[in-house]
Amino acid sequence: MTDASLFYRRFEDRYRGSRELILERLRGYTPYLKVLKRRHGKAAQALDLGCGRGEWLEVLGEVGLEGRGVDLDAGMLSACEERGFNAEYGDAIAALRSCEEGSLALVSGFHIAEHLEFDVLRELIAEAYRALAKGGMLILETPNPENLRVTAVDFYMDPTHQNPLPPRLLAFAVEFYGFDPCHILRLQEPVVAHDAHFPSTSEIYNCASPDFAVIAGKGWSATMRKRIGAAADKHAGVTAEALMDRHDVAQHHQQERIDGLLEEAHSDRERLDQQLAALHSDRERIDWRIDGLLEEAHSDRERVDQQLAALHSDRERIDWRIDGLLEEAHSDRERVDQQLATFRDAVRQEAENDRHQLLALVEDTAELSERFAVLDERLNELYDSRSWKITAPLRAVFGFAREVRAGLAILPRRTARRLLYSHRLRSFLVKHPRTYRVLSRLVRALGIHRCIWALAAEPSDKGAAHSSEASVSFSQAPDSPAHDTPGLPRHAQHVHRRLKRKFE
Repeated sequence: MTDASLFYRRFEDRYRGSRELILERLRGYTPYLKVLKRRHGKAAQALDLGCGRGEWLEVLGEVGLEGRGVDLDAGMLSACEERGFNAEYGDAIAALRSCEEGSLALVSGFHIAEHLEFDVLRELIAEAYRALAKGGMLILETPNPENLRVTAVDFYMDPTHQNPLPPRLLAFAVEFYGFDPCHILRLQEPVVAHDAHFPSTSEIYNCASPDFAVIAGKGWSATMRKRIGAAADKHAGVTAEALMDRHDVAQHHQQERIDGLLEEAHSDRERLDQQLAALHSDRERIDWRIDGLLEEAHSDRERVDQQLAALHSDRERIDWRIDGLLEEAHSDRERVDQQLATFRDAVRQEAENDRHQLLALVEDTAELSERFAVLDERLNELYDSRSWKITAPLRAVFGFAREVRAGLAILPRRTARRLLYSHRLRSFLVKHPRTYRVLSRLVRALGIHRCIWALAAEPSDKGAAHSSEASVSFSQAPDSPAHDTPGLPRHAQHVHRRLKRKFE
């Protein structure tokens, strides 16, 4: 690396900005690259002229485009090689001439145009148009001379710069060689440039967009024009002229407000003079009134002194009375303390008596629990006894007899209801009216129609309830015939089987 290359690389590191800052700025072109990738796909070829440290090649890789860079500075190319970018030593125009016609999707040059003589720049634009394919894109970014600080100072910080390029001149040169459309993007202006309603002289000098870029197309479709145009509208930027116009408008409004305030101040002064004259007369009248009030205050003070003397004597009398009341309160407090002590003793004695009564109740409860346990054991012994198991068939038979008796009692009523409320019988009699008349005469002749209706109307709940009770008592018997009898002696089991067969 030569001394000149080392000098320029360190100069770029100090004054152009860190790699991270440049990457952040270049990522602003991502929307345009995405449109280009959608048009050409992953096979799109991009050539970066004056690639420098390779920030733009890294952005192309992030989007998914294949990029190649050329540069004449060996120091800059070493930075690209350190990161593994495809960059080579060479002249920009020679690199474009080596490309076949219509072989590239993107030609870019960031801060290279200001380093070239204008005739060389025109030749570069013409070669870029030849090398670009239909739907291709040209991006040229350069310092913006619309920023007064860039024009006066910053542009000449780089000794390799030739001449500033106004945005309209570069756009015209691009359009002259066939590019259409052509968008001018003003870039990197501070936020205050958009927010300042009354820009100061310092803001006019510093805050216009310090850089601008020209994005031009070759044979763009209507969709590409629309999408790139929408993205370009967001980078309108700020010019020094716009800041000055904003400053002039705000200054004009401010001058109008000042003139209005001066007129208001003049009218306010006249009104204040009138108010001062009125106040002067009011002051004389107030002074006369104050003298009168001072005399009244003097007489009032003498009267107040007399009242204070009377209050002093009243206070001595009240203090004597308060001392007497404090002595009475002290004696009352001692008496109340004695009564409280007596009351506490009485409450403590009553609590002790209640405690003894509770202990007695607990003992009685334990005794009752023991009795219930004894009764429960006797009841279980009764259920486990031989007599209870032997008589289980008799209890079952008696329950079954009660069920049969209840069923015979309600059978006539059920039969009468089925006859009277039968849908089939009604349908049959409606279809055969002659049969209906014969049956009606027969029932009335026998005199049984009233008996049938009475049976159908009588409730059968009583018999059903009786049957239900019988079935429940039979099913809930502790020792029914269904219970096991292996624990009985053989003679008892024989008696149990005989009784069961007989009653079945």
